[in-house]
Amino acid sequence: MNKNDFSCVRDIEVRWGDLDALNHVNNAVYLVYYESGRTFYGQDLHLLDPNLRTGGVVAEATCRYLQQLHYPAEVQVCTRISRIGNTSFDYIAALFYKDQDENPISTFKARMVCFDQKTQQKYRLPDENRELIYRYEKIKPEM
Repeated sequence: MNKNDFSCVRDIEVRWGDLDALNHVNNAVYLVYYESGRTFYGQDLHLLDPNLRTGGVVAEATCRYLQQLHYPAEVQVCTRISRIGNTSFDYIAALFYKDQDENPISTFKARMVCFDQKTQQKYRLPDENRELIYRYEKIKPEM
């Protein structure tokens, strides 16, 4: 996995409060970094519902911890969509040191389901969103 595979790349500064008792970034904090990556992605494409009525909810997630991360550090969260289904899509993300393009610190995969909070039902990802995502990605998502 390489940083150049991603269209959505954002800087994150590791905070002192991100550390655990062993003086490295707590494993749960990585999930917050990846959540930020999904938010940045949605902002890039203007896909976020300002009323938070509809959107993707995490149905399944996997995080791999490949290196320790300590304070202070500047990292980049890189996010892309690798698959677009009818009512779901898959995110792939990685965390890299800001000055490195290879050897991620951590990797992440999530299956998201398009969900309407009002009706409590999943819905089909709109065609215009599919097209936006497809055009945005460097590595085209599986459809």
